[in-house]
Amino acid sequence: MPAHYQKLLIPVLLTAVWVVFSEGFSVLTLTVGLFFAICSLALLHQLRHEQETMPTIILRPFWLIIFFLYLIGQIYLSGIQMIGRIISGRLESEIIEIETELDSDLMISVLSASITLTPGTVTVSRRGRILTILRATSQRTQLTSLDRQVKKSLEILLMRQQMRMPLRKR
Repeated sequence: MPAHYQKLLIPVLLTAVWVVFSEGFSVLTLTVGLFFAICSLALLHQLRHEQETMPTIILRPFWLIIFFLYLIGQIYLSGIQMIGRIISGRLESEIIEIETELDSDLMISVLSASITLTPGTVTVSRRGRILTILRATSQRTQLTSLDRQVKKSLEILLMRQQMRMPLRKR
C-alpha cells in the first residue's frame, strides 16, 4: 500500500472507531471524530519526536509476571492485616517518606501505583525519588522491617523487569 494511503487510513480508522463508540452516525459525529483523530495523531507525532532523545525501556515478560504475582500476594496480605487492625480498633494513620532507588520515571510511577494498590497505603506525592505515603498502621513507628522488605522487594522486581537500551539514532 502506498505511503500516502497509509497516512489517510489511520485518521479514517480512528474516526470509524469514534463513530462506533458514539453509537450514532451523523455529520457532527463524523466531524468531531475526524477532529479528535487528527488532534491525537498530531500529539502522537510530537511525542514520538520527543522520545527519540530518550532511552528505550524493554519490558521482560517473565519479571513482569513475577512482579504482578508478588503484588497480588502483597495486596491480599495487606488486606488481611488491615481487617485485623480495623476489627481490633488499633488503627492510626501517619505520613512517611521513602526514597526509592529506581531512576526511571515510569518505574517510579509503577512503584507509586503499586503502593497505592495495597490496602492501607496511599502515595500522596512524589519529589524526584522521594515518595510521600499516607499509611494506616496499628502503632506510630518509623518504617518497620516488613515495610522496608516489601518496598525493597517491589523495587528489586521492578529493576529486574526493565532492561535499558541505548539511545536510538536516526
